[in-house]
Amino acid sequence: MKIDDSDRSSSHDIVLGNEQVDHILSFPTNLFNRIGGMVDVRVSFTAVQRESLRDNGLFPYSSTIAFTNFQEHIKFPQNISRELGISFSHNMDDEYKKLIHRITPPRFMLPGNQRLILLSRRQDQHMACHIGIFFTNRCCIHNCPREYNKRSIFPLEAPQVNFPLEAPQARNKSVIQLHSWHITLEKANDVFQHCLACGKLCLTDILNTAFKGIAKIITRKPKKYCLLLSVYLNSLFVRFRFHALKPRHFPMAPIDPHSFTDSTHPLATHISLSFFFDFPSSTIHASALLTLPAPYSGPLSLDIRALTVHSVIDPHKPSRPLSYVISHPDPIKGCHLTFTLSNAASVLILYSTSPSSSALQWLSPPQTFNKTLPFVYTQCHAIHARSVFPCQDTPAARLRYAAKLNVPRQLSAVMSARHVSRRDPISGEGSALVSGDALWCSEDRVVEEFVMEQSIPPYLFAFAVGELGFREVGPRTRVYSEAVPAVLESAVMEFASTEDMIRQGEALFGPYVWERFDLLVLPPSFPYAGMENPRMTFVTPTVLKGDASGARLVAHELAHSWTGNLITNKTNEHFWLNEGFTTYADRRIVEAVQGEDRAALNIGIGWRGLHKEMERFKDSLEVTKLKTNQEGVDPDDVYSRVPYEKGFQFLWRIERQVGRPAFDEFLKKYIATFKFQSIDTDTFLEFLKANLPGIEKEVDLVVWTEGTGIPPDAYEPVSNIYAKIVSMANEFKLGRMPGEDEVADWRGQEWELYLENLPKPIEPSQVVELNSRFRLAESKDYDVKVTFLLLAIASNCKDYLGEVERTLKEVGRKKYLVSLYGALVEGNGNEEGKILAKQVFAAARETYHPIAQGGIETILNKHC
Repeated sequence: MKIDDSDRSSSHDIVLGNEQVDHILSFPTNLFNRIGGMVDVRVSFTAVQRESLRDNGLFPYSSTIAFTNFQEHIKFPQNISRELGISFSHNMDDEYKKLIHRITPPRFMLPGNQRLILLSRRQDQHMACHIGIFFTNRCCIHNCPREYNKRSIFPLEAPQVNFPLEAPQARNKSVIQLHSWHITLEKANDVFQHCLACGKLCLTDILNTAFKGIAKIITRKPKKYCLLLSVYLNSLFVRFRFHALKPRHFPMAPIDPHSFTDSTHPLATHISLSFFFDFPSSTIHASALLTLPAPYSGPLSLDIRALTVHSVIDPHKPSRPLSYVISHPDPIKGCHLTFTLSNAASVLILYSTSPSSSALQWLSPPQTFNKTLPFVYTQCHAIHARSVFPCQDTPAARLRYAAKLNVPRQLSAVMSARHVSRRDPISGEGSALVSGDALWCSEDRVVEEFVMEQSIPPYLFAFAVGELGFREVGPRTRVYSEAVPAVLESAVMEFASTEDMIRQGEALFGPYVWERFDLLVLPPSFPYAGMENPRMTFVTPTVLKGDASGARLVAHELAHSWTGNLITNKTNEHFWLNEGFTTYADRRIVEAVQGEDRAALNIGIGWRGLHKEMERFKDSLEVTKLKTNQEGVDPDDVYSRVPYEKGFQFLWRIERQVGRPAFDEFLKKYIATFKFQSIDTDTFLEFLKANLPGIEKEVDLVVWTEGTGIPPDAYEPVSNIYAKIVSMANEFKLGRMPGEDEVADWRGQEWELYLENLPKPIEPSQVVELNSRFRLAESKDYDVKVTFLLLAIASNCKDYLGEVERTLKEVGRKKYLVSLYGALVEGNGNEEGKILAKQVFAAARETYHPIAQGGIETILNKHC
């Protein structure tokens, strides 16, 4: 149950004369059909001689005590008032003005699997947790080991409870502030920690001790105060009796719109994983041991998707598994796994993945290069780690991990972690798993151990298992792929300049802290160009172009080692902090290694791509902001070049304003300040203004981060080669195509920029002529090939539909698939394209990664 302000009744104020005070009891309006257990609450007090009360400062703002309609001022929803039978009796004597208020809800029983929530508001507007009973004018008896900024809960779990607790003696007894009647009971933390641990609560002794102390204070000078306060166990008590119920905990203060993680819960700092890979069933039988920063009592919320949870165990009490609840699946976030810990610093979860895991792609032997052995790999960005292991799947949560991967002996594994050993299984290691120790220790199995000693967000967790080979590229870099010599040799040539790029990155941004920068060339189904997993970057085979231009991708994924992996966006709503910074950083690296003209080409292609994205999202302008609102939005559905290119333009604008030397100094300080942290846009802007004073007067930071579209001070690149290519594309309108001598030294980026700037559509005959001259449809550079095929589709040139179909069946990169499927089905009267798209998808669907499948299905459902 997510409780926000709309869940509470609109007002719970009680009026004392002209003074408004806080509510007596605050319940969410929909609470009473969600509680499990029994509650009996009674409040009674008597106030005498209003004149004396006023004269002695107890009610300084009023000469009368005006409770014209007690029930109205509490403002419980009417249906709840009726159901609880809340009654209020008024006995106003003219002489003494006695006022008796008694709230006596009957005992009530509601379905199990729920929880009780009592909320109370302090004068400082913070929520006092656990128990709140309010009298008039902020008179509060509360027991709160801590306060939360917004709201808090008291989870209760127990069979048949009637368990008295010894009340600790308050250090300062009870403190009464006569001016506000604010009663505070101290030193209740240990009692409530016990309550949290055992799920049992009885406040008899606590309240009795407190009120006896209060009565002594108030009646110390009876003649002066003329106040009789008769408070004892029978006139004011709170009794909770709970019958067997499973708590159903809901996040009260989520920190990420894409996660069930609760900001009031501790974040795990380490996870130990044991994986048994069952290739025939496309599942992993696993255990996950999450470690918290300190012993904790209370509820804990984790994200899961398509996982079967077998048990949740406190490692110190393994014989008594914890009860847990799994919510119904949310279409975006998956399921909410909740359980309650009792003074525990770790929790063990036994579970299995499913073949439908959104992060995993299982490839059968025919889908691999060698066609002999299976392959599996992960893609956890943005919110798919939860389909591999239970976790707080938000980039706000950084953790270290250790992993044991039990795989078939003829296969090997790599991870985004340091490889520790490859060894035989040890008896007992797999005994807790569903697969059992016998399978774990089979002769045909081997264990690969890894450890990640630096904290990373969950989306950077990665592994791949298959028939792998590798080649050395540099002192800090190996290139891995399936054990296919031709693929490995192509990768070595493509990534030969990697060490130079690492050194340039260090010169620009500081030390490379991840020790190694290895690369894995994945099978064609990998949905992205690359994934910046620390120590083991994943790349698509489409980057192997044979001309070393793949170094541009390496520069980007390498730059993430500082911006993204070292400093991470707190949520996907601030994704530009990862990708805008990294796009800026990779272009600085390319400029240093390959020259200014090459960097200018990258900027030019990005500039053109940014304008295309603005057209794509013209009806969804929220997506064109840097600081976005993604509540209820799947981050995969709004993935675009906007955070990359608009984010780059923003940083480039700042650089132009302050000068490169000053901006370089700022970048190094920024990285050193926030390394191994997750931050949001506001944090960055505050740091920016503090370290580049006056920048907000020269650059409109609000327009850039919160405004839609492209700001007016964005900048199209200026360079000779960029201007020449754009000019040649404009001449196409006059019927002029470039000569072969003019394009003799063009590589993929030049062609991509040229094709992007051509008018669309053009005549089908012109498409055919372009291809006959330059054989673009046969290019090994998929950026060029796909850009040309998109031009052909837009120009209704059907000569290349066969090539479109072949391309859709041989690549899995989401960028190409979404573009080509979208071009086939968009627009009215394009029935032939729609038929082809549906036929190809039906045939090729199983070769695509689940992330790519989802993107294509969204397009087809929208247009077909």
